[in-house]
Amino acid sequence: MHFRNVQSHAYKEQLDQPGAPFNPNFLESIADDQPRGLWTLQGGSDSDEKIVTIRSIMWPGFMFYHKTGTKKFGNLYIGDGLKNEELHFMI
Repeated sequence: MHFRNVQSHAYKEQLDQPGAPFNPNFLESIADDQPRGLWTLQGGSDSDEKIVTIRSIMWPGFMFYHKTGTKKFGNLYIGDGLKNEELHFMI
């Protein structure tokens, strides 16, 4: 899910409703991103706990991680701030 400024028209309409601050469905799914294939998902293990990472192909250097079964998660960006403009060659 994205925590960002709303991109789709449907979500913008939901935020204009009176109860919008209490709407739990304000995040947009990364599955709807275009072009498809902008994210990579990897799993691994750290002893008995599994760690899942999601990396961005559009913004090289961005990574989100989550330790499954816990409330531990975070993200990290180590990059040059330049968007990958060559996605059409990669996807």
